[in-house]
Amino acid sequence: MHSALLLTATVTPGDVIFCDRRDETVRLGDYLHAFRFWLGESHVSRIVFVENSGFNLAPFTEMMTRYRRDDPKVELISFVKPKFDAGLGKSYGEAKIIEHALAHSELLRDDPFVVKATGRYYATNFFKVWPMVVQSKLPDVMASFYVYPVECDSRYFGASVTFLRDYFLPQTERINDAEGFYFEHALAAAVVTATEDGKQYRPWPGGGLLVDGVQASTNTTYEYSRLKRTLYRVVASLRNGVPLRLKLEAPMCKTCSREQYVSFLPLFT
Repeated sequence: MHSALLLTATVTPGDVIFCDRRDETVRLGDYLHAFRFWLGESHVSRIVFVENSGFNLAPFTEMMTRYRRDDPKVELISFVKPKFDAGLGKSYGEAKIIEHALAHSELLRDDPFVVKATGRYYATNFFKVWPMVVQSKLPDVMASFYVYPVECDSRYFGASVTFLRDYFLPQTERINDAEGFYFEHALAAAVVTATEDGKQYRPWPGGGLLVDGVQASTNTTYEYSRLKRTLYRVVASLRNGVPLRLKLEAPMCKTCSREQYVSFLPLFT
């Protein structure tokens, strides 16, 4: 069974609080590298990439045209998010991306289950975890709690469209990073409410999905075993066609214009 993948993106984050990885060119490099990985993931048949700062997605279109496998359908959506208080933070902005995707994506319209992934990250062990997910009927929501019942890992979670619309999106109106109520808290509250209503919840199997990338809030890498990270990156290079990258920083210079990125695409072959 294949999954529909929703990649959330903000190339130009603006003035939202708690965002140290703010440089547009560095963030674009993150997104392109992860996008290249997902284009090569055979367990994903639909990719919906949604960006909320109005960024020109030409580099992604070019990459999709050159490196997409025969079977996946890909949809690229860029919009300008409505103005909101910067104190609400990037958590609130990401929630609005999901809301926009559900309202405007053609590929998600008929898909009962969606895997949401932060677009700058990629899960190097997806090929191992996803077959375990689909061994049984998909639940209404699949996520891993940091602290039950108040905080869920929101970097990767899977959910039915019904869960997203009826349980998750209403909770996101409470998000306020400045006051300490983040996306992770809204997701946890939605899971708890849904299970109280009889909806099915499961955590990610096999220890969950590995997060390879740089955290925007602190501009620091997500750490796990150096050996495991290296081995999984080698597998990703051979299996997904993503370039083997030993450093986590975006492989682009900070002085380059956005138009130049199209000419840099060979870096991702």
